[in-house]
Amino acid sequence: MVDPDFQDFEVRLNSACDTTLLIRDAQENWHFDDDSGPGLDSRLRLTDLAALNGQVSIWVGTYGSATCSDVDVRIRVRD
Repeated sequence: MVDPDFQDFEVRLNSACDTTLLIRDAQENWHFDDDSGPGLDSRLRLTDLAALNGQVSIWVGTYGSATCSDVDVRIRVRD
């Protein structure tokens, strides 16, 4: 269960390649980002924490057919 005192949930990618990010929340809503982080990195910030109360799926990919061997995934819950 997500603490109701938290205000947002953020997933941030850091990589040398052009990343993409897809999140399916617990209410089966889809959230997508391509370049909201620095440079070509992806970042998603979700503020509906009720939608995170349950199973959340996170997919990390690359733009186009490029492959990437080193991606740093950071997940943060902020109050």
